[in-house]
Amino acid sequence: MSETIVPFPKKAKLDAVEIVTSYSDDQEYRENLGKRYNIGRSLARAALVRTGMNRDMVMEDNYEPDLSDATSEKSLDAMVGALPSFVHGLEGIREYHANGNISSKEYRSLKGRAARLNHAIKSLIKQNPTLTSQNITDTATTLYGVMNRERWDDNRNGYEKEAKWFSTQFEGSLRGMQHEVIADQVIQAINSVDPLIDPTTGEKSPRVTIDTNVSVDDDLHGTDMYITLDGVTFPIDIKASDRTAMNARKKSRHPQSIITTGFTAFELNGAFQVSAERANKAAPSMLQKLYAAREEYMQQNNISSDNTTDTYSHALAA
Repeated sequence: MSETIVPFPKKAKLDAVEIVTSYSDDQEYRENLGKRYNIGRSLARAALVRTGMNRDMVMEDNYEPDLSDATSEKSLDAMVGALPSFVHGLEGIREYHANGNISSKEYRSLKGRAARLNHAIKSLIKQNPTLTSQNITDTATTLYGVMNRERWDDNRNGYEKEAKWFSTQFEGSLRGMQHEVIADQVIQAINSVDPLIDPTTGEKSPRVTIDTNVSVDDDLHGTDMYITLDGVTFPIDIKASDRTAMNARKKSRHPQSIITTGFTAFELNGAFQVSAERANKAAPSMLQKLYAAREEYMQQNNISSDNTTDTYSHALAA
């Protein structure tokens, strides 16, 4: 198999043409075409093999790459590999809402297909925080065209309508991922603004830790990351706006775990990071939200303060 790797340009800007070209001489891709797979599946399987999938795996939709320590290249391959499954999931979910002729089990499976792409893109952003929402959306839409155009034969109007729909759906998903990445940055800033301080030695240590390596099943249950705060580990769900957060809280049994970053789409302007100054300024408010989520989790799971591993007493920032 070809070992061609797509290097990220210095400004971390994705180029769909370079991405597709990198597979043109890939042995796996050529063999997939020889098996009469369509272009989309041929590209996806070649990309997933690069991430570690066994080439003999029959159903690539059941494969989820391990991205816990992924490089930029592996994350990008995972994104390419997940796109056809993501499209299938989106189209199935649309059918479910339009006609309702899909079982709840099938619907859950479709949601899982969509979630796999989210994991790949979040890993990609983590490796390349200077990427922009517009660049990722444009790249994904172009890849969608390469991988799906043949489905419409000569029906150009039908294809363009569907490609526009895909772009809108993808952009909405990306907004959610954008706020998850920003939330990670702000939560990390808590350890700079308000670390734990040993009253005896004055030594500082992190107050909060984050685990963003959630499974597809976690994702389906509304868990974007796990937070450990004062000895208690609990899940939180990041929403892109106060409106979506409020709507979600009305339906949730754990409303305090549904959190926003405090930044608006206008303020972020498509970016996946904020300045250290802005992150530090947002940290105290985020810490208050995390303590509220922690308290709710403890109450609902019958966890008493005596059973936690609090190291030092804490004081919420005003």
